[in-house]
Formats: sequence, structure tokens, C-alpha cells
Amino acid sequence: MCRSDCRGGRGQNVRQHLRTGPKRRLPTAVEDVNSELEPLDQAPIIATVVGTSESADRLYRAWRAREISRGSLRNTLPLVWSYDDQAMAHLGQDEWLELFRAASPIRQPIDMPALAFPLKVYRGSTHQRRRGMSWTTERHVALQFINRHRAHGESALYAVVIGNDAVLAHLNLRRVEFEVVVDPEMLPEPQRLTK
Repeated sequence: MCRSDCRGGRGQNVRQHLRTGPKRRLPTAVEDVNSELEPLDQAPIIATVVGTSESADRLYRAWRAREISRGSLRNTLPLVWSYDDQAMAHLGQDEWLELFRAASPIRQPIDMPALAFPLKVYRGSTHQRRRGMSWTTERHVALQFINRHRAHGESALYAVVIGNDAVLAHLNLRRVEFEVVVDPEMLPEPQRLTK
């Protein structure tokens, strides 16, 4: 089937398309949210970046070099983020934000119910890390993260009510964490809660 990049109709353009396939368009930072994936574009990217200690850096470099499409980024980024227990140690927050903003909105698995707004989300962290990117819709999940953050200092439970504009991704992949990845610049000041 000929796609839009074979617009010349008949003749050499069609023969060339049948021989070599459609020409790949370089991805741009801003593309249609509903852009279609080419099946062969996604698989090699996932195979080369997910599950390695350098997956975040490799994905970021591939995006910056325009080696992957926005559609592939939208499918690969949640996997890299979810399977990296120390995501911020492997890539800085500014780089993660660049990737999530370029790929947003993300919902994986895609059959999860849509979030209802305004939405209350929770985070277990230190006071210094309270405005982080990773939040959850479930209070009990945030309580588990308080222990994890104690290595960085006194930890507490925080909550904030957010609008749709703050959400970059809604994920529930590797662990059942009901994660909401937010843009910290769009967060109101989180409130410290008692457990």
C-alpha cells in the first residue's frame, strides 16, 4: 500500500516504493499526538535500550540524535523509566522532562481507565525531593516509598491535587504502583500529611 510519501501516483515513484519501501521521515520534537508507529521502528529500539544499566542515557541520546520517532519514544520511554530503579541516577531530571514532554501524553498499559481530574496524588520522600516527577494515586504505595527515601534523610508522606496539565504519563507496568509522572513545574506546593 502506498502512503502519503509516494504521492506522485504511478511510474517510478511507485516502483521505487515497492523496491525500497517508504522513505523514513526524520522525527521532530513536535508531532501529531496520534502519530502511527512503523512496526519495524519500535522493536530494535526497545531491544537495545530496555534492561541495560545505560538504557536511559541510550534512549536520550537516540532521541536527541533523531534516531527514533515520537511514536517509538512514547512506547519505549515508559519501559525504560519503569524498569530503572534509579532513574534519576542514570539521567538528570531535565533530560527526563525533555523526554516525557516530547512523548506526552502517555498511558500504559493503554487499557487503564483514564484519570479523573482534579486528581489527588501522593509521594513518599524527603522534604527536598517532595517536588519530584514520580507520584502515585494510591496512598499505601506512597507510604512504601517513605522507607526507600530514608537513605536521603527524614522522609514523609506528601499529597497534592493536580490538573490534567501536570500529567506527563500514567503508568502501571512493572510494579503495581499506579504511577503518575508529573511535570514538577506544574505542581502546586505539596502538603505534608501525617501517616
